[in-house]
Amino acid sequence: MNDETVSEKPTDDAQTDQPETSDAQSKPYIVGIAASAGGLEAVSLLAQNLPKKVGAVYVVALHMSPTHKSVLSTLLSRETKLPVHELSGEVVPEADAIYVTPPNTDVVYEMGKLRLRNPSGHPATPKPSADRLFTSLAEACGEHCVGVVLSGTGSDGSYGAQSIREEGGITIAQEPATAKYDGMPTSAIETGCIDLTLSPEQIGTHLEKILARPRNFEALRDLMDTPSPLGDLFGILLARTQVDFRDYKENTLNRRVARRMTALGIDSYDAYVDYCRSNADEVDALHRDLLISVTRFFRDPHQFHHLKSELKETFASRTTGPIRIWIVGCATGEEAYSVAIIIAELLGGISALAKRNVQVFATDIDQRAIEVARRGVYPITAAGDVPAELLPDYFVVGETDITVRPELRAVTLFSHHNVFQDPPFINVDLVSIRNLLIYFNLSLQERVLSRLHYALSSTGLLFLGTSESVGEMGCSLRRGRGPTRSLASGAAFRASCRSSRAPACSIAPGARSDRPASRWPMTPTCRPTCRWRVWWRPTVSSPPATAPSSRCWGTSARSWKSGRA
Repeated sequence: MNDETVSEKPTDDAQTDQPETSDAQSKPYIVGIAASAGGLEAVSLLAQNLPKKVGAVYVVALHMSPTHKSVLSTLLSRETKLPVHELSGEVVPEADAIYVTPPNTDVVYEMGKLRLRNPSGHPATPKPSADRLFTSLAEACGEHCVGVVLSGTGSDGSYGAQSIREEGGITIAQEPATAKYDGMPTSAIETGCIDLTLSPEQIGTHLEKILARPRNFEALRDLMDTPSPLGDLFGILLARTQVDFRDYKENTLNRRVARRMTALGIDSYDAYVDYCRSNADEVDALHRDLLISVTRFFRDPHQFHHLKSELKETFASRTTGPIRIWIVGCATGEEAYSVAIIIAELLGGISALAKRNVQVFATDIDQRAIEVARRGVYPITAAGDVPAELLPDYFVVGETDITVRPELRAVTLFSHHNVFQDPPFINVDLVSIRNLLIYFNLSLQERVLSRLHYALSSTGLLFLGTSESVGEMGCSLRRGRGPTRSLASGAAFRASCRSSRAPACSIAPGARSDRPASRWPMTPTCRPTCRWRVWWRPTVSSPPATAPSSRCWGTSARSWKSGRA
């Protein structure tokens, strides 16, 4: 596989390593502050402790009655020496100033300006929308933004916090025990995307530590070339989580470790390693940060449109057997449910869904994300990502959230599964692995793509993210037709040559029926010219040194056929 196996977005964590420029380091931080009912007290306490002369811009989105004039800017001006302005029209924000969003409007940050917008999304979406503000900050500022979620009811800010975390920014939530209403901070914390939980007074103090330190990755880059202490950190992660991150891309690791150090106010890498040795919660937080469990319903809508067309063609002549889908790296489940909705629409609607004809296997190594996916409850803001004509058929819409209907949850089975360590499923009609390969180095990409090729049926489809390709795996996969078939557009690819594949391996005697044997000896049956197409079959001999894994590739979690996770 060559270096162009994955074509990456220049703003992504997985981008090619480049030195930080002085322009990037001098870019001001934009701090978004979200609150709702009971949030005035929290915002006031935070304002009293905001740092001075750190060059940051503070933008407040406090839910207010749309029919009453806001006096928030007047109240806050009494609590802080920083200038407080109520937004009107477009504003180029000044450093070390607070900007308050007026009632019944949203605020976004675009092209270096704060701009007021008419409310969008579902009518029940809070106004001003913290999710919309946070998302715009993530897109415009990347790692130079901070999202703060304070007291309030509902779940506004949860989706936006995920966007900030995905782009490398810092996320902070008020400690629920100190909040008058803990709905918003608790919802944000449950996403697993919150770096710190503090009282409003502590948030102000800690912001000074975060904003006063430009990020410098040179020390971490130097450590990548030595077995220790960076190896010690990965050893700690492996012992705690059973996941080996050494095959993740160097730039991703650098940025995520530096992000955690920044959030905690730790300057020394050695000090951070020592902190992880004595703090299991921080190891868990770093683990979640490296996973980046962020997704959306129908992310990249035009790709899902073409996927639906491709699936319609694929299943047009199908008469027997269930449709089997595998969503790799499902995160909190939005993509898995999106694909299930497409299948339901092709079959005639939600009433046509049944385990006997549709099986959607959604896997991830983030257990907290899987638990969110199994519940199937998402913030009301997520309704804006679902096509309006599909929303009432597949979701129960509440005042503050949307819930996946039972019929859809029944055919979507979530499980903890490591795609580069655990055996793959087999005879799968569609494998979706989107925005995950970009974080792997070349050797891990090879291993994962080989497993996915083995999992696909002869007419199966591989659905990738907009910045991903199959590289040399193209010799075992053929590109489909149509506008979405270009590698840069995240198209589906058809699997080929199933006739060369060896039979599936059986479960070892005495093993649990829902867990394939983890140490089943393997030997290669053939090694064609294309180095990707290597198949394996059971044998009594020891596995060769070239075996991609000591686990059995050909076995899937068979109990899932009966609906067990």
